[in-house]
Formats: sequence, C-alpha cells, structure tokens
Amino acid sequence: MFKHLVIIYILLVLGGCAMTQEPIALSPEFKTDTNHVIGIAVAKLPEGNTHETGGMGLVDIVIVNEVMSPLTDHLKTLDFTELYEIKDMMDEKLKESQKKTVVINEPLDLEQFSESTKKDGFADRDFTSLKEQYDIDTLLLVTVKQVGTTRDYYGFLPLTDPQTYINSFGQIINLSDNSLIWHHNEEIIQPVTGDWDEQETGYPNITNGVYQALDLNKTNIVNNLEL
Repeated sequence: MFKHLVIIYILLVLGGCAMTQEPIALSPEFKTDTNHVIGIAVAKLPEGNTHETGGMGLVDIVIVNEVMSPLTDHLKTLDFTELYEIKDMMDEKLKESQKKTVVINEPLDLEQFSESTKKDGFADRDFTSLKEQYDIDTLLLVTVKQVGTTRDYYGFLPLTDPQTYINSFGQIINLSDNSLIWHHNEEIIQPVTGDWDEQETGYPNITNGVYQALDLNKTNIVNNLEL
C-alpha cells in the first residue's frame, strides 16, 4: 500500500514539473497551402476526475481521496463524447479555407503510439504511421488531458471549493517528421454556480459546470485556429 502511495506521489511531483509546449501559431505558408491533406482526430477522452493542487503529503492525499471519493465516482460516470463534435467543427472551418480534409472517426488511443524522442516543437507521440494509413500529410489532433474538478489544498485542508476544470490542447502535426505546425494550450477553470456538495441529487451544479466548460473548450480551440 505504502509503495503504491509513493509511486502516486512521485508521479504527481513529476507531472507538476513537466514542461508545457509553448504555443505555435500557423505560418502564412500553411494558411495559403490548399494542396496537402489534413487528417482531423480527437484523442481518446479520459474519465472525469477530481484534481488537487497545493502542498500535500502522502497522508494528505489519502485523506483527501477518501473524503472526495463520492464526487470522484460521480465524475467518472459522466459522458464526454459530445466533445468529439469538435472534429466536425474543425472540418467545416478548414473546408471554408479550401483545405483538403479527412475526418478520422475513431478516437486515437495515444498509448498505441510510441513516445517521441524529440521534445520541444514536436508531438509527444510518433504519429507518422498515420500518413500512409489515411493518406494524409498533417494531423489536426485535439487532446484532453484532464477534465472534472480542481481544488486547492493546504495539507488535507481545502482552501477553495471545487471548481470545474478542463486541461487540453490542439495541434497540427507534420506527419513527415512529427514536428508541430500549430499548438494551442487550453485550460479552463470556472467556479461552480450554486451549491457544489449535493451528493444526494447527483451533484447537478458540478455536472452542469463541467459540460459548460467542455462547450467553452471546444469553441476556444476552434477559434484559436486562425486561418
């Protein structure tokens, strides 16, 4: 048990120290290029979850996870497949700019792609195999890293109420060398409207807030793709 907690704690620390890819704007050359074919896909969505920030030790994490387990269990039941609609939104926007597109219907399971050895300016995974598989030149990929709620703690003491949360990014990847042509980070943190702790009625205010954040996330990523 303690060994597992140590592993979780190390992963949390490493995750907090991980480098975030800086934004990359589309080049004028890409905007005017109407010859190459763009594949459009969404990565397999994670389950909803509670996320904690602040100074916490191993014992604090155990206490918080136990206290928040009803909300965590509820978030895991939420259906986020509506976010896959962003593929159609991106497809429409690209076609308006005379781009050639291929919509990849099935979600991409990122675990099926090997990690890239190149870091800054390159995709985290090696997607070059998709070039031949779908006869495309670039891949427009939307990835949701985390969705659910976030809450700040000092030890096991909460400093804030849970807020709805989504952490995602959109990118266009050159499938010849896995380099990034466009990258946009999107993080949404919003307070819950009304009481949040309504376990008996299925956390309706948190549920509505999460879905509103997902809708805003879709809109913001699409709008950031300036063609």
